[in-house]
Amino acid sequence: MSYTEGKHQLQFGGQLYYQRHAFYNGQSQEGQFAFTTKYSGDGFSDYLLGYPASVFRAYPLALYGNTAYQWVGFVQDTWRATPDLTLNVGLRYEHNPFFNGINGQTSAFDSSNGKIIVPMHNGQLLDPNAQPEIPLLLPLFSDRIEGTDSLGLPQSIRKTGPGQFAPRFGLAYNISGSNKFVARAAYGLFPIYLDTNLALQWVKVPPFEITQTINNATGTPSFNWANPFNGQSLLAANTSGLPCPGTTVAYATCTAPNVFSAPPTLQHTYMHQFSVALQAEVQRNLSVDIAYVGNRTVHGQLISVPDNVPVPAAGAIQTRRAFPQWGQFSLGLTNGTANYNALQLKVEKRYSNGMQLLASYGYSKCLDNGSNQGAPIALSLLPRAYAECDYNLKHVFTISSVYSLPFGHGHRMLGNSNAFVNGLVGGWEVAGIFIGRSGPPYTPVLSSDVANNGTSGQWPNRIGKGGAISNPTPTHWFDFTAFAQPAAFTYGNSGRNILHSDGLVNFDATVKKTFPFGETRSVELRLESFNLANHANFSAPNATIAPTPSAAEGTVTSTLTANRILQAAVKIYF
Repeated sequence: MSYTEGKHQLQFGGQLYYQRHAFYNGQSQEGQFAFTTKYSGDGFSDYLLGYPASVFRAYPLALYGNTAYQWVGFVQDTWRATPDLTLNVGLRYEHNPFFNGINGQTSAFDSSNGKIIVPMHNGQLLDPNAQPEIPLLLPLFSDRIEGTDSLGLPQSIRKTGPGQFAPRFGLAYNISGSNKFVARAAYGLFPIYLDTNLALQWVKVPPFEITQTINNATGTPSFNWANPFNGQSLLAANTSGLPCPGTTVAYATCTAPNVFSAPPTLQHTYMHQFSVALQAEVQRNLSVDIAYVGNRTVHGQLISVPDNVPVPAAGAIQTRRAFPQWGQFSLGLTNGTANYNALQLKVEKRYSNGMQLLASYGYSKCLDNGSNQGAPIALSLLPRAYAECDYNLKHVFTISSVYSLPFGHGHRMLGNSNAFVNGLVGGWEVAGIFIGRSGPPYTPVLSSDVANNGTSGQWPNRIGKGGAISNPTPTHWFDFTAFAQPAAFTYGNSGRNILHSDGLVNFDATVKKTFPFGETRSVELRLESFNLANHANFSAPNATIAPTPSAAEGTVTSTLTANRILQAAVKIYF
């Protein structure tokens, strides 16, 4: 609804949004087997010897997913305070609850007692047949599960709270009074919806589903590929009556499955966004913009963080975990932090005299401690992971243009030509798009589990600030001798996203000719080229640091763009 009174234009509105995400999905029921350089110093040699670094297996999944109602109310006032000043002031109220699991399939991890929290009513699962393996899992994990009903929690487990107020503010000011020099500014607080992709993972816990990872011993392998699970079943009852390994409790089963879950105390996240801009009309149909744009997350973004990871040390990994009755955790946490700041320039020539031009340049920096929901190998290393975002592009320059050649009828050259000449020289148009940008960052990682904590992607030791070289080539993109293996049972001193891959330079072009036939029919001939300069844009190199240097280290094996592509097309309009 809208209401106008004098200099004010008020708008009121609301939204009711229902989400339901339902999936059938399998989870590596055929197994996964990881080979590293753990035993022979070469991953393929370990494969030939039959010594996996770790093995993984799981049950398939049946129907699962999540659902929620979300609603919003807002009011906004567009106030034309003076002929040269317009203000926009608004306020939103958003109620974005945490998701309920379809058929009660969701979970949380209770770190106070090491138990899994699942939705229950009167001590029973909401749907004891939601997954085919529940009848097998529930009796054997009942001593490690607690219900929402006994804890006074909702079926979503996480309490939503009263909702969020989100203010918005903007202004536009005509500085010169001639509509040729305008200042703009804006600020808004934007609630961030809970990421449903991570929430869908929270069904991967007993009693809904079970996954199991077993890490091979460092030094002398404790199992080989012929018998990777040492003959044990995925789930067997503890009939001995003795405490399970590494614990003081005789659990109903000593199987230690992985946990994909989140704490019961997640917070809603939101982002501050702000911008300041100046826009000037240099001449008719030509404008220049300069702007500062930034944002900052509050309460952190939702990321998936490995946990229940033992500190680096010798000995069996499983018995050194903080909760040895479970395997490795993949916890969804609102511990992610991120901010973005950018200087943006734009020059635009609107279509006139047969030509249109748009050029833009961005100088920016994005920092976070885990992009694309990823995070470092252990929660304890999260502070050290604060670095460039995985997708950070420091410099981005783009220019696009369309130019109609000034020949033939309606143009200043050969405008009075006969039909034959006009058909030959008229109706030609050329266009192009050029982009040049910096390369995104990447992280050198170790090829083996030096820390002996069951994780991959560990950082090496970095010698000084080495690694980058002035003239990288596809066969030697960075100086891998600037990285070394840490001492056994330690973390390396290197960090995340410390080196940069190749930038991107690309030019696409089009030549188009239109042949009119009457007033409503025409034929269009297009000649197009992609990567016209045939410039090689390289992907990130192999950044795996092995105990013994190999030719693969620092080598680029693929490109971001294809070789030059030429194509022709004909379109008939009628």
